[in-house]
Amino acid sequence: MNAPHPANRILSLRLIAGLAALLWSSGAPAQTPPPASPNTNTAERFLVVVETSAATQKRTENIHKLVGNLISSGLHGQMVGGSTIGMWTFNDKLHTGEFPLQLWTTASRQRVALTMVQFLQQQKFEKTPRLAVTWDAVTNIVAHSDHLTVLLISSGNDAVAGTPFDAAIAESFLKNAEAQRKQNMPFLTILRAAAGKFVSFAVNMPPWPLEVPEYPDGFKPVALAPPPKIETNVPPPVAAPRDPTVLSPTNTIYLTESAPPLAAPVTPAPRIEPTNPPVSRPTPERLAPAPAEVKPQPPAAAAETSLLTAVDSGSPAKTKFPVVTILVAGIALLLGIMVVFIALLRWSRRSTGASLITRSLDQDPK
Repeated sequence: MNAPHPANRILSLRLIAGLAALLWSSGAPAQTPPPASPNTNTAERFLVVVETSAATQKRTENIHKLVGNLISSGLHGQMVGGSTIGMWTFNDKLHTGEFPLQLWTTASRQRVALTMVQFLQQQKFEKTPRLAVTWDAVTNIVAHSDHLTVLLISSGNDAVAGTPFDAAIAESFLKNAEAQRKQNMPFLTILRAAAGKFVSFAVNMPPWPLEVPEYPDGFKPVALAPPPKIETNVPPPVAAPRDPTVLSPTNTIYLTESAPPLAAPVTPAPRIEPTNPPVSRPTPERLAPAPAEVKPQPPAAAAETSLLTAVDSGSPAKTKFPVVTILVAGIALLLGIMVVFIALLRWSRRSTGASLITRSLDQDPK
């Protein structure tokens, strides 16, 4: 038999090596990514625990105001955008899961505060408080939290147990319980928790100024670095100069100062002499005055007024003057005839009415 060619032997060895590498890589365990570093998120968690027992029944109005002020102000600037807020209530039992988790931002702070106050207004403040059962659940939440702030609103009748500050909190409750009860004010206990344990606290007694405890050094949340700004060498666009003679698309009119127009020489028009002799214009007649209010007059006064008007008004009344004169003369003549007729009638009556004796005496000669 002929021996295999050296080139074929090299090719066979390469194929065997490739198959072995492929089988090894498929059987090797997959590498897991490294775990994320803790404390890289600035968004904190806040838990509001409100006592709704008979001991806080007269303090409900002040509790509503306190919760609304705390949330709307962001715990006086301690909350950052993106923080979550939960709320529990308790009396003889703990009530969880009844209020949905809220996302706090500067834009939604008023809405979140109103939602929490409205939820508390629907609760019944009754029965005896049992803080011990509630605090067991709180410490369980703290043990599984990187950063958590607990806001406990209570009457101070029960002491907090399970924190490094139990004795100091109980002493504040004991000393100020009577004053808070007379003012119908609750206690506000703020506890900071980091890395699964309580690290700081403050007991507040409204309406005194609010005190918010700080995180100790080494427990403060690590702020996220802002995203780097991408700098480009592209120069900013330069706006093209605007032509003042062209109207812009926004209907803005640009006024430009222009030179005054040149005055053109004015040539006087040639004077044309009249060829016809001037004709004298007739003087315009005097305009008659505006008609005044006409009042009813007797016939004689009306006739006299018409005569005076005819004399003053000019030519239009001259045509009526002879007619009026004739009419007046006729009336006078008629009146004279009537007077004569009446006189004759009276005379005739006297002459026919004399007695016989009178007639005989008149006829008897002397």
